[in-house]
Amino acid sequence: MAEIRKDPATLKILTWLFILFLVVYVGFPFYWMFISSIKSPLEASLAPPSYWAKNPRWINYLDIWSAVPFLRELFNSVFITIATVLVSLALTSTTAYSLSRFKFKGRDFVIGLFLFVQLVPLVVYLIPLYFVLLRLHLINRYLGLIICYGTIGLPFMALV
Repeated sequence: MAEIRKDPATLKILTWLFILFLVVYVGFPFYWMFISSIKSPLEASLAPPSYWAKNPRWINYLDIWSAVPFLRELFNSVFITIATVLVSLALTSTTAYSLSRFKFKGRDFVIGLFLFVQLVPLVVYLIPLYFVLLRLHLINRYLGLIICYGTIGLPFMALV
């Protein structure tokens, strides 16, 4: 029976082709985002789209600082993210620990409930969550967003 030999040169070429494919596959959305950011609004909305900017508008990056309160929005995003993560960690770390370490009556039901909640589309929660936040006067408030994001993330974080 003939022995199958692996040609090192062919294996190296195939490896580099696979790496190149992965780089293009993963990197293309970043490339597209960058190219779209330097296009004019008209050029960005053309169909079919172009894969490069014909007249790059670097001024778009300056417009972010002057036309939009970018730093304030960045601060809002960072603050809400950090607060949500800290609150969610405080709530779910004890839940996850107790579910993983202790055997108690109803444990499988609780885990099944968390898994079931993950199956429900997030759109189903929007209207009830809006009315809860409206009744608590938390619309357009940091605490309202933290509660909203925390509520949505709790079932996911408790089982990780």
